[in-house]
Amino acid sequence: MYNLTWSIKKYANPFNTATTHPHWVRPMTPQIALVLGGTGAHIPLLQQLKKRRFYTLLIDYYPQPVARPFADEHVQISAIDKAEIKKLAQKRRATLIISTCSDQLNLIACEVGAFLGLPIPYTPEIALDVTHKVRMKTKLLELGIPTAPFILQKTISALLPLPFSFPVVVKPLDSCGSKGVRKVNHKKDLPFAIKEAFALSRDPGVIIEKFQSGREICADCYVQKGIVHVISIYEKFNLFQEQIVIQCFRSIRPVNISPQTEAYLYEILQRIVQGFKLENTPLFIQTLMTSHQIQVIEFAARVPGGLAYRATELATGFDAVNAGISSFLNEPIVIPQPRHSGAYYATNSIYGKPGLFSHVTGYQNLLKTGVIKCYSPYKTTNMLMGTSLSSQDRVAGFIVEAPTKKELFQKTQLALSHLEIYNTENEAVMLKSPFLDIQDTHILCKKPLFES
Repeated sequence: MYNLTWSIKKYANPFNTATTHPHWVRPMTPQIALVLGGTGAHIPLLQQLKKRRFYTLLIDYYPQPVARPFADEHVQISAIDKAEIKKLAQKRRATLIISTCSDQLNLIACEVGAFLGLPIPYTPEIALDVTHKVRMKTKLLELGIPTAPFILQKTISALLPLPFSFPVVVKPLDSCGSKGVRKVNHKKDLPFAIKEAFALSRDPGVIIEKFQSGREICADCYVQKGIVHVISIYEKFNLFQEQIVIQCFRSIRPVNISPQTEAYLYEILQRIVQGFKLENTPLFIQTLMTSHQIQVIEFAARVPGGLAYRATELATGFDAVNAGISSFLNEPIVIPQPRHSGAYYATNSIYGKPGLFSHVTGYQNLLKTGVIKCYSPYKTTNMLMGTSLSSQDRVAGFIVEAPTKKELFQKTQLALSHLEIYNTENEAVMLKSPFLDIQDTHILCKKPLFES
């Protein structure tokens, strides 16, 4: 429990007079925030809450989550255990329950917050609409917003007939960060992808949708009083491989799109805001763009994960994390005028071969020499490095800044060549190929990434 001893001692009542005596000052009750999740993306959330004088309780089932040193206290329970979070919030008299960068945890925060009468950015029903993929995509189609055709597969066996041809994409119903999202090129591989996606969805079932090609263009936005404001537009670059999730390994901003395309993007965003009844919230959207159309992959009414928030802040000056807190507290914010710093920014993720993570080397010197702008760890010692290359398997992320795209890629390649990941056996295990060879194109890996 928060220690108020210093306040009591400072204003001690030496004369034992009544508490109405002018020399007696009652200690102020601290604002207590339960922060759901202890990933690297939660570090700036904890830092901003402390600036706002919140006492922070970090909720994460790992014994040493990455964000632990930045919290006042760590409670080792699952951040998706709604019953335990509710009990803890009542016991500690929490004034805020928050997670600004995870779909599942945002839903928990809204549900428990609503039950306890705490501030939330939108109702639990809206939170479910924007996190449950079937509800989201069904509503997108009802609103006339272009998105890939899909079916809902409710069982692992007895596969439904597909109304579209391969390739397809298989997704869990309610996960985030590309967990369990797989591109499947052949029917024989579909059962495996469905089984893996089922394991990651709390609501039994998976989505199977038609694979769409195009450039993955994303936008970080903020909604205030029901009006959407686009802050930063950028492009994601993904790995596509059999039995491997579709996962972004790099994003680059800014990206230029035509005025007509940008106007259509605004129109789609505003229809989403109105259709899903969003009033005050961060919002980011993932789309596939071709020369002829825009298709919405999905969107989220939250701050993007990883280092995306930081790249947006560097490029535009907009602090999405602080704005996310304001959305929970129902505070108005100042929307910045659209601007660009004049530089390009590449946000990169690094991965290791399967095993137990130990440490990363090389980033300190890269920061010192200015090759990389910032670095964020996503794992602590003894955490598992998995095989799927989903967001939960990322070891760390870093941002490169440069005045031209050519220099951006040169610095990125230099950083990747000097970074190294070690497992607990002190073996160098960082995956450097094909990442070192990629510039601004999507890639299709022909061979398993884990070949020796």
